[in-house]
Amino acid sequence: MYNQLAEILVKYASAGRHVRVGKLVNFKDFSGGYAYENAFGRRVVESFVKLFSSCPSDLLAATGLLCGRVLEYGDCSVEIDALLGIPLTFILWVAEDDELPPSAKVLFDESAGCFLNVEDLSWISDLTVWRLSVAKTLVKGK
Repeated sequence: MYNQLAEILVKYASAGRHVRVGKLVNFKDFSGGYAYENAFGRRVVESFVKLFSSCPSDLLAATGLLCGRVLEYGDCSVEIDALLGIPLTFILWVAEDDELPPSAKVLFDESAGCFLNVEDLSWISDLTVWRLSVAKTLVKGK
């Protein structure tokens, strides 16, 4: 894990500075993203839904600990910087009945592909969900 993180940080540092485009895109919209989309959904999106679908207010509290910001998409949404300049937008829809299960989307600023490839973007997204889970635990412990 440490070696992979070190490699990602070297790529990130070598990418130079990029300006956010302000356009949100799906993971599959990046070069090669379509091939990793199912794995990304299982590792990142499903984990996020399991963590926060039963109590979206925990997401808002956890976001505060990570210096993220609350947005107004879906039933609950936030933006968290995975790395400086690589914000992730997490959008949650909470199930109101048994017919529609809870769901989520994880979106990126279009400029994220200038920093890292899709495999690395998936990895830092997974790491960000883990950071949210730790923050949720800390919030619940208070």
